[in-house]
Amino acid sequence: MRPFILGLGLAAVLAATPPVFAADPLGLFIGRVQAMKSMKDAMGTIGGAVSRGEATDPAMFAYPVKILTMASRRVAHVFPEGSTHPESKARPEVWSDRAGFEKAAERAVTAAEALQAAVESGEGDQLAKAFDGLFSACKNCHESYRIDKK
Repeated sequence: MRPFILGLGLAAVLAATPPVFAADPLGLFIGRVQAMKSMKDAMGTIGGAVSRGEATDPAMFAYPVKILTMASRRVAHVFPEGSTHPESKARPEVWSDRAGFEKAAERAVTAAEALQAAVESGEGDQLAKAFDGLFSACKNCHESYRIDKK
């Protein structure tokens, strides 16, 4: 059931295009929140296994890695100008430093694609290293462009 819900939230964001959401900032906000939650769940699934030394069979991570790869490719697109929301965790720098944000998002795409390649290689030691790369890319982006609301 969890993978279905995970994929459903992501599918809503991935199926929509920014022009559709431009007329519906609330819909865009809700969609990107769901996509980020899907990414967080996928990272937790992989990260937990990596930290426990259980990432010896990368094929078992094909689904969460696919979510991460697809969603990372959309991150820069789901923050168009004017898509702010009072409950958003996005810093104003997402829009005022657009080039920096897009560069950070592209680093996440590159790291997610490396993780995808590690899964496809079938070698567990590559999976852990690639996961660390994606974790770092996400962390760096969040430190610069996300408000930490605890």
